[in-house]
Amino acid sequence: AAAFFANFTCGAYVLHRPEKKDKNLTFTCFDKQHKVYKSLNEISTGTQTQLLLAVRLAFATRQEKIALPLCFDEPLAHSDGERFTAIARALLQLAQEGRQIFYFTCHEQELPLWQQLASEMQNTSVNFVDLTKTLVQG
Repeated sequence: AAAFFANFTCGAYVLHRPEKKDKNLTFTCFDKQHKVYKSLNEISTGTQTQLLLAVRLAFATRQEKIALPLCFDEPLAHSDGERFTAIARALLQLAQEGRQIFYFTCHEQELPLWQQLASEMQNTSVNFVDLTKTLVQG
């Protein structure tokens, strides 16, 4: 999780995992710019989301016995452009390694960014489905 988090925050934060004796499993991170440790409630919503995503991806890539699909709903809504790119590249790398990634967003402007990043990687593509134009018959 620490490597994902450092990547997602473009090196601005260092994740400190909870000590084994810490029964609350409290994560903290070191803010390199301000040179202080911060708890989850002291960092921005975007950085909190990136931390939780880093932990989730670390679990998925290290603990799962088979590579199950990953589903995300608006995980980058609170990310700036630089962090969006870092996270999208990490997700595309997982896709390139054979994992299915389902990414849901209502932000149409993200599609060209995903397509551009995927085009920079070999054997990786983005398939877009506009759910507002999909008919459901029941």
